[in-house]
Amino acid sequence: MMPLMAECGKNLEKYLSGMVGQDLEMNDVSNRYTTDVIATCAFGVVANSFTDVDNELLRHGRMIFPKTILHSIKASSYFLAPSIVKFLKYRFIKEEVDAFFRNVFRNVISQREANKVKRNDLADLLIEMKNQGYEETYYKFDENFLTAQALIFFGAGLESTGATISFALHELCLNPNVQEKLRDEIHTVIGEHGGLTYEAVQDMKYLHMVISETLRKYPLTPFITRECGEDYKVEGTEMLIEKGTPVLISQDALHLNPKYFPNPQKFDPERFRAE
Repeated sequence: MMPLMAECGKNLEKYLSGMVGQDLEMNDVSNRYTTDVIATCAFGVVANSFTDVDNELLRHGRMIFPKTILHSIKASSYFLAPSIVKFLKYRFIKEEVDAFFRNVFRNVISQREANKVKRNDLADLLIEMKNQGYEETYYKFDENFLTAQALIFFGAGLESTGATISFALHELCLNPNVQEKLRDEIHTVIGEHGGLTYEAVQDMKYLHMVISETLRKYPLTPFITRECGEDYKVEGTEMLIEKGTPVLISQDALHLNPKYFPNPQKFDPERFRAE
């Protein structure tokens, strides 16, 4: 899928070249780029998010995780009170969004199968899995299953990737020394590989460190979920957490703890140097 991503990168480069000297909302730019990448890698369609201001894929993609208090409560309920969610029959995805992506993916599948087109993307992988048959895979790869995979791929990737890119750019602006070091690495590695390839990205060690540090300061989720493996008495209290109890662990409490990350508010990619 790397060539598909590289093509989206060229569209981003062209857009930025035409915006020199103007103010940019980088979160919007990041989301548009991410939409283009996911659209071509998952659905096999060209979104043209930088030329189509009212892009339907981007608009419906943002509706998967709307930034509203009600949606936040519903999302938290899936972790905190799943029985209530089941009882009240909450819909996590709006019907309009479900119908839109279902229609997009249905058209993609039918066109691929009718024209025998292969793009080596997620759609091709799902078609291949469907054609293997239920008996071989132990799953029923019907339209609901296939659409769900594509929807998860799009929804999980859009906001998370766009936000990470935005926060990384923010920190690079605040830390020009990090920006210069990263820029030098990217130019050097691309020169060694003769272009931007999958192998080149894997060799960008400092880039990986920058992204890891970005995710430390700006985690994508507020907490992680675990299940208590044995009875545990919280140190310094009378609280007993019984075996089997679901536990929510704050990401910030871990990532901003000086015990694990000295001077936690400082953006320091060197924390993640392998050696």
